[in-house]
Formats: sequence, C-alpha cells, structure tokens
Amino acid sequence: MPASDAPEPLPVTPDEVAGARPSFAASGIGGALTLIVAAAVLYFARDIFVPLAIAALLSFVLSPPMLWLRHHGIGRAPAAAAVVLFAFVAILGFGSIVIGEVASLGKELPSYQTNIESKLHALRDAVPVDALFQRGTRLVQELRAELTPSPAALAPAGGARAASATGTEQAPVPVEIQQQTGVLIFLEEVLGPVLKPLATAGLVLVFVIFFLLNREDLRDRFIRLAGARDLHRATRMLNDAVDRLSRYLLMQFVVNTIYGTLIGVGAFAIGVPNAALWGALSLVLRFLPYIGTWFAALFPLGLALAVSPGWGMFVEMLGLFAVVELVTSNALEPWLFGASAGMSPVAVIVAATFWTWLWGPIGLVLSTPLTACLVVIGRYAQPLRFLAVLLGNESPLAAEESFYQRLLAGDAAEAAEQAEAFLKTGSLAGFCDQVAIPALLMAQEDSDRGVLTRDQRGEIADTIRETIESVGDDSQVDEPGDDKPVIECLGARNELDDAAAALLAQLLAERGLAARTTLARHWLTEPRLARNSPSATSTQRVLCLSHLGSAPPTRIRLLTRRLRRRSSAGANILLGLWSATSQYLNERGEAAEGVDGIETSLEQAVERIAAAVAPPAEAPPSADDAGALAASGSAA
Repeated sequence: MPASDAPEPLPVTPDEVAGARPSFAASGIGGALTLIVAAAVLYFARDIFVPLAIAALLSFVLSPPMLWLRHHGIGRAPAAAAVVLFAFVAILGFGSIVIGEVASLGKELPSYQTNIESKLHALRDAVPVDALFQRGTRLVQELRAELTPSPAALAPAGGARAASATGTEQAPVPVEIQQQTGVLIFLEEVLGPVLKPLATAGLVLVFVIFFLLNREDLRDRFIRLAGARDLHRATRMLNDAVDRLSRYLLMQFVVNTIYGTLIGVGAFAIGVPNAALWGALSLVLRFLPYIGTWFAALFPLGLALAVSPGWGMFVEMLGLFAVVELVTSNALEPWLFGASAGMSPVAVIVAATFWTWLWGPIGLVLSTPLTACLVVIGRYAQPLRFLAVLLGNESPLAAEESFYQRLLAGDAAEAAEQAEAFLKTGSLAGFCDQVAIPALLMAQEDSDRGVLTRDQRGEIADTIRETIESVGDDSQVDEPGDDKPVIECLGARNELDDAAAALLAQLLAERGLAARTTLARHWLTEPRLARNSPSATSTQRVLCLSHLGSAPPTRIRLLTRRLRRRSSAGANILLGLWSATSQYLNERGEAAEGVDGIETSLEQAVERIAAAVAPPAEAPPSADDAGALAASGSAA
C-alpha cells in the first residue's frame, strides 16, 4: 500500500539494522514475564497506582497551559497552582451542575408514574409476557420432575438399620446473631464509602501539583532510567508518548464536548426534561470506550419514555442518539483523531477489558491512555517490542513483506488488492520496483537457502503474473512485424527470474510496446532465439535478461556470452540486475561484457528500451534545401 494510505511500519531497531532479527525467545518471553510481574504489582498496589495514573494524565493535560503561563512571565509555582485550581474548580462546577439536575429530576419523577404504568400495561397487552412465563415455568417443573430421582433411590442401603441401631441423634448447634454497634462500625459503614473517594482525590491533587512543579526533573530521571546510553532513543520515546497522550486527550475532550452539546441541544428541542444533564452525562460517559455511549443514551431514553404519553418522544430521542453517534464516529473522530493514540481497534477492546479487570471502572476510563503509553514504550524498548506489534496500529510488515506473504499463500486476489491500493497514489512501475521486485528478492533468498522448492517458485511466478495481469492496463499494443522491433524479456535462471521478466513485459505493454516473455528453461536450451521470432526480417531486436539476487562475475559473464551467441546479429542486449547496488555494479560491471547496458530498476529499463526501439527522428532540412524549397514555391 502507498505510504499515504497505509500506516508506517514499526521502526527498525539497531539489532535489525545489523541483520539479526530479534527472536521471540530472546525478547518476547522476557517481555511477557515482565508484563506479568508488572500486572501483579499494579493489581495489589492499585490504591497507590490509580491516583498516580490519574495524576499523570491530568499533568499531561495541564502542562501546556502551565508552560504558556510560564512563557508569559509567571513563576513555576504560581503557574502550577493556577492551572490546578482552575481544573478542580471546573470539575467541581461541572459536578454541582450534574447534582442539581439530578435533584430536580428526582422531584419530578413521581409525576411520570401514570405514563410509566400505562406503557407497561400496553406492552403487557401487546406481548403475552405472563403466558410465556407460565409456560416456561411449567416446562422447567416438568423437566425437574423427570430428572430428579425418587427418595427411595437416594436412600443408602442399610441406612434405616444403622439409625435404629445407634438410637441416638446429634443435637443441633445453636446459632446466635448479635448486632455490633459502636463508633468504629459507624465510621466503617457510613463514612468509609465517602472517605475513600476523598482520600483518592486528595492524593491526585498532591501528585498533580508535584508532577507540575518537578516536570523537568522527572523527565530527566525517566530518561536516565529508560536509557542513559542512548539519550536520543529515550528522548524520542518520551516525546512520542507525551505528544500522543496530549493530542489524544485533547481531541477526546473536543469530540465529547461536541457530542454532549449536540445531545443536550437536541434533547431540549425534543422536549426531554433536564436536557443539560443528559448533555453533560454524554460528555463524561463517552470517555468510556464503546460502552459509554450506550450508558449515556439509557437514561434520557427512559425519561423520554416516561414523560410522553405516546412513543414519539422516545423514537425522536433514539434517532437523535443514532444520528449524532454515526456522524461523530464516522466523520468527526477520523478527522480529529487520525492515529493520535497509535492503537488498533482490537487493542482498544483488549485494553478496556484488561484494565477494567485490573482496576475496575476507573481502569476502563484510563485504559486507552495507559495502553497508548505501553505501545510507545514497545516501539523503542526492545524487550517490550511485542506490545507495539500486538497493540499498535503500525503495520507489522513492510509492503514488500506483506506482498511476499500473499505470494507464498498463492492468494492472487489479496495480492491484487494490495497492488490496487498502491495504484491509487502510485504507478504500476513504482509498485513493481518498490514492492514486487523486493518480494521476489526475498523469495530468491529463501530459494538460495533451500527452503523454497521448484514447485513453490512456480506458484509464486504464476501468482505474480495473475496479479499484474489483473491490475495492468489493457491498452492496445503494437504487433511486431517487418518494421516493428521484437522485444524479448528473459529469465536468467529460474521461475523467479521469469516472474521479474513478466513484470518488465507488462510495463512495456503499458507503453504500447509488444514484448513477450521467454522462460529461462527454454532459451538456455534453444540453439538460437531468432527462430521463434515473429518475423525473421525484423529491423531490430531487444533482449532484456532479468536476474534476481547476487551473482559472481563468472556467472554474469557466462550468461551474457551465452545470450550473445544465441541471439541474432545486431541485437540490443540489456542486463537487468534488479538487486544491484552501485558497489555491486562497480565490482561486477566489468564482467558483463557483450551487453549494451545494465539497469537496476524496471522503470529505468522501460525508458531505455523505449528509447532504443523508437524510430530515428527525421533530420531537419539544411539551409540550401530550405532555400531551394522556398524558390520553387515562389516560382509556382
């Protein structure tokens, strides 16, 4: 896929640059054990880590306004105190509005009892719930009677004789229930549920102030801990995490504010009471991934059902939630979010499940930001790299690796889909050079290692041909004739080279040039290539030999000499070394004697062949010819 449509692949680590891909045994198992230990610590010490996590996220949100105040001449401590005070006043104000609306709603609920009872009676008349319940109860009782054995079958053999023989029965143990009272019980039952949230809020407040006041010092300590030997990587990791979280939280707040405003205004227009409460509730609950919207819609829908004597208000409110959610999810969020969190959709669900199990409802709220931090750490920390692969939205495989996987699977349909996605912003020549040829090079490496059989090479070549034919241009091409050139694309050794030659032939066909592919096993055994030519009197022949992978000079010299001997006289021979570099050409270019040129790119090869077979341009008339032509014209 083109770079504009597909996410960028994961960054390459120094080990991969050196040529050693990290194994799962070396990094994945160690990272998994680290993750298990960390999860256990987070679970048992959640009373400490939950306030820390909330304070860290709030510090990410409050850092930009604090830095803005500091840039305008306000000191560190006053700036931190100002932003923290503003944030908590805003939270308390929002909470007071919600509490006031809830109190107002509680006073009005008794007046809706008549509508609720009438709708329940209408629903019961429309759906025979009682009859269905009675039938279900009767069926359960019958099944229980069939499955329950008789008491005689349950009695053990000789049980009555044993009881009569002993003649004694154990006395029942008395159970006494006592109710404890006291100050400690009162504090535990009444003040306990209130003091715990207040204590958590106090810890969050202290942590936020501490984080803002010591922002630079904490950053330097984290960099020291993360990687003092590689300051560049540690700094990039920290900046990436801060940028992603800040952007995600800001965009989430903007989207939720727009969502809540639309719901509140719509509920007010429909006539649902306490419209401001439902807008504020939608704003807050939408921070819960996936389920927050349903919880936000549950209360106003129930109220609309209770207030209105009919079903119109309920249907209108349901339509309002559906329209706003569709517009927000499909238009607003992709436009504002993009890849801000850096997580795949599946990772969001998995993270929500994991953090909810670990920390409860507050874990559900913090799941996306915390997992985004883990993804960023996995991108830069080698032992935890599997987190970025499993949870991140970056493509785990490069375009050529993904295409090679489809070739190995023989899936021409998916390979064609990838090619069509690339062609939306690129050209077929670019796809061949950037994706198809590198994929064939990986196949050639596997073939050299002995893990790819001849049949598998043939299947890959067939899949390449099907893919290119399905996405190629079907424009009319010139047929070779007496005055038309013959362009032959040949594979140097095996089926993979034949596939590269087929790519070149397709690109030539898109330029309107007639080209045909001659398989390696054919031209290597034929005494002369010219006997298969459509016309023996062709004015010009162009032969292009495609070669994948590295080749020693002796191999190149043998191929070019054999090709020159078996081609017709005056043929233009082009050697395509598609994996060659400048150093490779400097070392082996001299061995390619007897050829008219060497190319390393299919696109450049097409341009060179097109220039070679183009008819010579007519020379402009000389001055004497032009004067004679003018004189003859004037005499006439």
